[in-house]
Amino acid sequence: MAFKNTDFALWNKQLSIATGFKTKNEYIQWIQENRFKEMRKRVKIYKPKLIICVGISYKDDFIKAFGDDNVDIKQSEAGGKKFYYFKNKDGTLVVITYFLGNRFGLSSDLMLKETGKEIARLLKFTL
Repeated sequence: MAFKNTDFALWNKQLSIATGFKTKNEYIQWIQENRFKEMRKRVKIYKPKLIICVGISYKDDFIKAFGDDNVDIKQSEAGGKKFYYFKNKDGTLVVITYFLGNRFGLSSDLMLKETGKEIARLLKFTL
């Protein structure tokens, strides 16, 4: 389920009915316990070379979803914006960037281009 705004205060009765969860915290806990497991399973089966995650504020969730115990998180910068990356035990490069297009995120063609170049360089370097 996609949300236009991730503010916990916006969880309402319609979302509770749609998801079956009384609170957003319950929903997130279910995602972490169930969907993350499924995502890790698919990464193990299909072995993608690259996973790009957007939303720096969700860094810890992305690490839980695609990382391993003791994963070595590195930080880089491109286009004036930092991003994080790591290689998991399945050999997948996982990159965590800012959201695309909002005023705090990757909001220009230059930022996107420079971030893409740096990710391509990392992918080539880590293969």
